[in-house]
Amino acid sequence: MCGPCFTPDDETFFVAVQHPGESEDDSAPARFERPATRWPDFQPNLPPRPSVVALTRRGGGKIG
Repeated sequence: MCGPCFTPDDETFFVAVQHPGESEDDSAPARFERPATRWPDFQPNLPPRPSVVALTRRGGGKIG
């Protein structure tokens, strides 16, 4: 995760996911052919991809 940032009104939080396919398990390291996850789509035919996630409160309002 990187680049955490709130909007000025504290109603949205953004965070970037840089390397979703990596593994922390040294006994089964991730490879391009076998990533640790296929986030964000979780489809077997799609690779993992960096993404930006925006978090908001259901119904609105400050989250931070």
